Amino acid sequence: MPRSNRSERSAYLSRQKESASTPWTQGNTRQFRSEGGDERRPLCNARDICSHGPCREIRGVRLFKQCRKPLWFGLYIREGERCRLKVSALSNLAALRDKGFANFNWRVPGVQEAFRVAREFADHPAGWLLFIGPNGCGKTRLAAAIANQCLDQEMSVLFVTVPDLLDHLRATFAPTSTITYDELFSRVREAELLVLDDLGTEQLSPWVGEKLFQLFNHRYNWRLPTVITTNDVHLQTVDARIRSRLTDSSLVREVGFAGARDYRPHSSFTRT
Repeated sequence: MPRSNRSERSAYLSRQKESASTPWTQGNTRQFRSEGGDERRPLCNARDICSHGPCREIRGVRLFKQCRKPLWFGLYIREGERCRLKVSALSNLAALRDKGFANFNWRVPGVQEAFRVAREFADHPAGWLLFIGPNGCGKTRLAAAIANQCLDQEMSVLFVTVPDLLDHLRATFAPTSTITYDELFSRVREAELLVLDDLGTEQLSPWVGEKLFQLFNHRYNWRLPTVITTNDVHLQTVDARIRSRLTDSSLVREVGFAGARDYRPHSSFTRT
């Protein structure tokens, strides 16, 4: 092999090793290997950009599927980064990127339990988390903290208010749209973590009800990590089929904000 080719291959393998060295990647690789998988093969976690078939679920945790094409593992992780960038383009999280657990004022009355549960979920995203509480109690703030921690762990995260999500979907039908409805909807429903803020504030219509049900039903069937914020009034306006799924205690953990005050006047917090 010519020296230039050897040098290029060495640099390429070095890049692949670096791309496969993140904590999130290593954790999935270890679990995949423990199930008898071959880590030398690429792993897939984004069906909208992978042609090798759907992901599989092992012991309740949705993992990569072993692909059969002879590609290096790290190569697909770079494809996964493309997926994360696609999802982030839809997200409302940029304006809340500084909202984390370290600067959340957990001393505000009524938020302690929600704070504890949110941290547990962010450390081990699994199942659904349903925040129900009055306006201003800190639901969105905690949901953003979860999303930011998972994003820092290199998961594909979509944080979006439900009305904004529906606007994005409608916009795909415009003649000038650069993305099809099917492609956008696939990105949303396949996000590794989906945070739906203000469920129930959307304007109801048969189309809205159908699309939200399809989204919730898919993530319910596949047990994909999902965080939902709403309040008691808005929740009653949601499709009965969605409300039924939100009551499934085997998947959904409901967290209330009993006695919570308005969080915003107390949001400034300095850790001591």
